[in-house]
Amino acid sequence: MPVDFPQRQLAPLQELASRLFESRKTGLPLDQLARDLMRGFFDVCTYAGLDNVLDALAATERTSLEDREPLFAALVAQLVAIDLDGGGPRNAKPSQMATAVAKGLDLNVIEVADDTLSLGDDVRSAMTKAIDDVIKTELAIPAVREAIINEARTRCDESFSSTFNKITAQLDDRGTQLLKQPKVPIEASHAVQRALTEARTAVIARVAATVIERVVAVLPPEAAARIDQPITTRSTPREVAIKRAIDPRVGMVQAKVVQSLTDSVTELARLGWHAPEQTVIPYGASKTFEIGDVIEHVKFGRGTVKSRLASRIDVEFADAVVTLVHVPPGGPIKTTPPPPRRTAPARPADEEV
Repeated sequence: MPVDFPQRQLAPLQELASRLFESRKTGLPLDQLARDLMRGFFDVCTYAGLDNVLDALAATERTSLEDREPLFAALVAQLVAIDLDGGGPRNAKPSQMATAVAKGLDLNVIEVADDTLSLGDDVRSAMTKAIDDVIKTELAIPAVREAIINEARTRCDESFSSTFNKITAQLDDRGTQLLKQPKVPIEASHAVQRALTEARTAVIARVAATVIERVVAVLPPEAAARIDQPITTRSTPREVAIKRAIDPRVGMVQAKVVQSLTDSVTELARLGWHAPEQTVIPYGASKTFEIGDVIEHVKFGRGTVKSRLASRIDVEFADAVVTLVHVPPGGPIKTTPPPPRRTAPARPADEEV
């Protein structure tokens, strides 16, 4: 029986296919590619909260799909039909591979109603700041290194304490890599490295949980409620956002963690953002304008300042770009007046040049 799959998730599936296609060597057997696609598909569903799709496919682990021979054979057959090493435009292959996954797994690609909740840009700014403030504190150097070491110590057997101290002494300032490999027993090294890996995951998960709490506090009630509403069967945006944050590909870099959590909350809770409304300034030759200012002119209507040079500004209106005068920053440009001459009275300068 076909399994419903949201059409909007075809995009990450195509991104996965594109990465695998570009890294694949021509002529290699398709079995490994099929396995990689199935594991990647599991990740796509996990990070989209599509537990209902995984449940329907009886995929409890990342390797579950490739262990089901009929599904695996069906996907390989679909890949053979594409003829990846044959003719046709290369840029069409990833899309064909994504379609092959859908057909091989018997997915029914459907349109899902758009239930995006539109919020003001001020809410997005507050949410981003809340995330950024937590990350800058919790993942600051050297605090993050100390947090990882302390967490790993609780997970490592005391019999490996000597090795633990030697290895952690060589950790970089983020606690992610060894600056130098000390001479220690292999078994003890593996145990310590495993404890450090688990510790990094635990630290990021803890930080991500704190971030979500801060986000809930700055969101309006209706948006905040979505954080703990199941996306499909049981997964909530809170849970999935934390899963995304602890993905090893995100790492311990502050900017990447901020981006991951911001994108996760926005996408998973279906939050949309209104662009900030820009103030419209009535035009006047005695005013000072900056590039990007939106002005209202009695003759030309509404336009945007595109460039500025001394006392002149170029403004893009609906019908044309017009050069106008303004007062440059710092006040009017002072010039030495010429000696008086007998001339006809000067006509006042028009505001438009």
